[in-house]
Amino acid sequence: MTRFLPSLKGWVAFLLAFFASMFLPATFPARNGHTGRFFGPVSTELWIIGGMTLTACIVAAVFAFRGSRPDKVAASLAAVFIILLIVMYAKAVA
Repeated sequence: MTRFLPSLKGWVAFLLAFFASMFLPATFPARNGHTGRFFGPVSTELWIIGGMTLTACIVAAVFAFRGSRPDKVAASLAAVFIILLIVMYAKAVA
């Protein structure tokens, strides 16, 4: 049974990417529905924290992808959340 479950590095990669993609967008200010611009300024610290979180998610997914098959599945699922996070971050920059 345990051979079908990912190891700790697979769980870390998946959970880190999952929670980052759920909670990081909530830290950005609200957006205007018509123009898509932020209502308030985005602080420099928030951009740095977002970039560091994105980097940590990518490193964890790459590290988990080097493991067993369940780790690769967890890393692939984490990659989906990382892509969503990259899209959100790129839309916030533009």
